Amino acid sequence: QMYERAIEADSSFALAHAQLATVNCRIWWYHQDRTERPREVARAAIDRATTLSPGHQKVQQALGYYHYWCWMEYDPAADAFSRSLADGSTTRGHSGLAFVRRRQGQWEEALDHLRTAVSLDPQSCTLVDEVALTLTLLRRYREAEEQYERGLQMCPEFGGLYYEKTSNYVKWDRGTERAWEVIAAAEELGVTDSDLAFLGVWLAVLDGDYERALARLEEVNWEVDENQQFKFFPKSLWYARVYDWMGRRDLAEVHYEAARAA
Repeated sequence: QMYERAIEADSSFALAHAQLATVNCRIWWYHQDRTERPREVARAAIDRATTLSPGHQKVQQALGYYHYWCWMEYDPAADAFSRSLADGSTTRGHSGLAFVRRRQGQWEEALDHLRTAVSLDPQSCTLVDEVALTLTLLRRYREAEEQYERGLQMCPEFGGLYYEKTSNYVKWDRGTERAWEVIAAAEELGVTDSDLAFLGVWLAVLDGDYERALARLEEVNWEVDENQQFKFFPKSLWYARVYDWMGRRDLAEVHYEAARAA
């Protein structure tokens, strides 16, 4: 709404059009509105921005996110982010290109751009987390651990870092002992995060301790285990799966029906 008001005040304000496009792309990408409206608004805004100031760095970044977030068109997105870097390094330019390269499976290039983005914005816990996550995906678990610890030193209440660090230990150790320690540290600090809350359920399942999994489900305050982009698990589905693994099919069926309704 603020960008729309800026455009009402000055219809030739190219960066307001560019940012309006990016916000609508984000709304689409993170499933906040999956009607066609966000992409239509983004298309009109990016067309106006590129007409007004086609070579501007931030306009090219907005174009990159339009191709990436709205259409998953990775090659034109990468081209736009690369053009944005022609006028100098920016955090958003390098991180945008990194995310596209990661989607394309060009892991080392993605990691290089993320490290550059961190060097430009060293206090960004989100970017440190992205470096760590990329290292986890590359199975470079020890290096990832160092980055998670760096991030948590800066942002000790950032739930995502605990979540990813826990997953890193599970993949690295093929076990849960150190992963539980991360969960305990987060809980001691009072970190509240839906991903993290349900992660404790997952660890109990991996241990084969289904009673503990049920007990943790009882403690979870969220009705949905979700990440806006990747998953939507009603709490009832977790109950159904745990009861199913326990062989308690009657209870599993009740909860599967509840999950299906949700």
